Amino acid sequence: DNDLKLIVCQKEELEIERDSFKTKYNKLNQELNKILNGNQKHIVDIELVLSENRYLKEKINELIQEKSLLVENAAKYKDLLQTHRSAYNRLGKVQSSGSILTHKQVRSLIDQSYIVPNTPDTQQDLRSIAEALYENIKDKNITIIHQRKTNKILANRVTELENLLANSNLAGKSGKRNSCFVY
Repeated sequence: DNDLKLIVCQKEELEIERDSFKTKYNKLNQELNKILNGNQKHIVDIELVLSENRYLKEKINELIQEKSLLVENAAKYKDLLQTHRSAYNRLGKVQSSGSILTHKQVRSLIDQSYIVPNTPDTQQDLRSIAEALYENIKDKNITIIHQRKTNKILANRVTELENLLANSNLAGKSGKRNSCFVY
């Protein structure tokens, strides 16, 4: 009998504690709403703000990584252009001004390279061009991988928002009668 009274007393205490947490939660939502909007009718959900914050932190980290990769690739391309500019000028094929080679320039370089004698310098120049093209393809693949990761994050976010919207629609419809006919 005493155990039952003790359990009932603990249950009542837990219910009181639960109710106090609910009121604190509602007060925090209202205060957050006042701070963010000033509109008391539009209640901001703390969970929504926190999930948005997590999403934005992930996005910032990805952008920082992508920026560092881009800076690294830009430095690599700059070095490649500097080292290969002298090779192009030696062959007399393309007078590069530090810009990216066009399709016509590459085609003329390939067409004219068959006329050039097969020397170690020309082989090294062709190898350098092939390496630059390979690096470009590798960088494009890295970009595609980053885009896939970004798309995956966006898809997860869209799914999360759709679920949230569906839950809010279900909650909103539970208090109203659904009718197929308009009178």
